[in-house]
Amino acid sequence: MNKIILFLLFGLLMGCTSKPPAEKYPDKLVIGFPVGSEAAYWNKIFIPFREYLKKTLRLKSVDLFTSTDYAAIIEAMKTKKVDVAYFGELAYIIAHEKAGAEPMLMLKTKDDSPLPTNSIIITYPGSGITSMEDVRKRSHELTIVFADPASASGHLYPRDFLNSIGLDPEKSFKQVVFSQGHAEAILSIVSHKTDLACTFIGMPNYMIYKGKLSPTDYVVIWTSKPYPSAPVSIRKDLPEGFKKQVKQAYLDLPEKDPAVWKNMVHILGMFYPKNVQDKMIYGETADSIYDPIRKVAQEMPYTNFTK
Repeated sequence: MNKIILFLLFGLLMGCTSKPPAEKYPDKLVIGFPVGSEAAYWNKIFIPFREYLKKTLRLKSVDLFTSTDYAAIIEAMKTKKVDVAYFGELAYIIAHEKAGAEPMLMLKTKDDSPLPTNSIIITYPGSGITSMEDVRKRSHELTIVFADPASASGHLYPRDFLNSIGLDPEKSFKQVVFSQGHAEAILSIVSHKTDLACTFIGMPNYMIYKGKLSPTDYVVIWTSKPYPSAPVSIRKDLPEGFKKQVKQAYLDLPEKDPAVWKNMVHILGMFYPKNVQDKMIYGETADSIYDPIRKVAQEMPYTNFTK
């Protein structure tokens, strides 16, 4: 009898001290990236970074999921087809609520200051529009293009500003158009298909670098106040240990593989002036940083973007 009791006590003790099963980490990673019409270009240019992540995280594969709009990437994260995503600021806020996206990192300068961005409204030279007062007076004869419904720079902030000066895009303008991306929005004013385009301040830099735009092709007539640039997001329901490893791989990149980091700076730096590129680094971020953008979205008279 005593042997039976001892055996039961030993089994109970072992049960209390046994470790919980280890988290099962994924063996592949899928990164979502909005590319407009340049999927082949971005797939190619991301190869060195994908190989770095594959080696560092000991994964079978690292794939790139590309789309012409944010909605498809948000849905892909929601259905667990995307693990890490490069959302815009508003798209991140929507993905946070609808797809379990959480901010992992953001671009900063080496002194740990977040890299800000701005929204701009542009027109073409010769349009006769030199200010937003001209837009207000002539709105009923003008066509305006927004870059993406889920874009802070290409939709939310321009719409918010237009509302503040008494212009309801759907009622005040001749026509409202949504393009398939920021580049497409800019090209629509270059070809004079639209009169006004909304985008972010760095997009013309990128297009000029790619030879698709000249500095004389557009005129900036409005610039928003600066706001924090978008985070690199990761799916919340991934194992905590794995998320930490992915985050650390990003943070370690400049030291572990300077050549790949240089390539990454080249990729992302095309949207920034040269003096900013030299100071770029990935750093910590938090969801609360985007609360001011969230507040604008929630108070937008046209619609609540976060629903």
